[in-house]
Formats: sequence, structure tokens, C-alpha cells
Amino acid sequence: MQPTAGYRFITSSIPLPIPCLLLLSLERFPRLRFAINKLDHVVGLETLYGVLMEEHLGLQLCLQETTRRLRAEERRSKELEEKRNPINVALAERIGQLEAEAEGLRRTVAELREENDHLEFRLLEMDEVPIKVSTKLLLA
Repeated sequence: MQPTAGYRFITSSIPLPIPCLLLLSLERFPRLRFAINKLDHVVGLETLYGVLMEEHLGLQLCLQETTRRLRAEERRSKELEEKRNPINVALAERIGQLEAEAEGLRRTVAELREENDHLEFRLLEMDEVPIKVSTKLLLA
């Protein structure tokens, strides 16, 4: 099998720019430089770069398609879950109602505690103040 089978090569008279990272990699890794030199003699550097660009574009398109399919599958599974379990939807609504009711009850309890504290304070004030009872009321 040929190493280039399945690829459509870009060939033009205009040389394609070689990315800086590739040049840096060639300096750091002599084996990579050797492999590229070998391939360059066989098919040409322009052709290799064109193949890499096409592969990159193909992978980007594949990623976009896969992401689109994943989102569609998530939507379908959510819709299916809601259709299969209408009880879950009803329970979720009921839970929301009960949580709202519980919050209202907490507010009422807080108001009643505050009112209770106020009444206890008034009772303590009344205990401290001597009661002046009118003799007229006692005689009557």
C-alpha cells in the first residue's frame, strides 16, 4: 500500500509557508529532520505540507461534526427522558412548589419569633413598673 493513498495532493507553483514550529522541531529532533529529508526527496516538501494541511482541515471538520452530533444526541436523550418519565416532570414541579411554600413558612416563623421577642420585652417592662391600682376600682 502506498503511504500517500487516499490523499489528494495540493500542487502549485507557489511555495507554501512552512510553520515556525516545524522548523524548531527539525532543530531539536534530528530523526524528524532525517525522516522529512527522506520524504522530501520522494514526494516533495510542498506535497507533504499540503497533505498535512488537508489532514488538519479534515480533522477540524470531523470535530465540528462530532460536536454537532453530540449536542443533538444530548437534546434527544433529554426529550426522551421527559417523555418516558412524566412523573419525574410532575415531581420536579411539585418539589419547586413545596420549596416555595417552605420558604414562605420560614419567613412566617421568623416574623412570629420577632413578634414573640417583642411581646416578651413588653412583659418584662410591665413587671418592672409598679402597678398603681386606683382605690376606686378596688372598692367598686
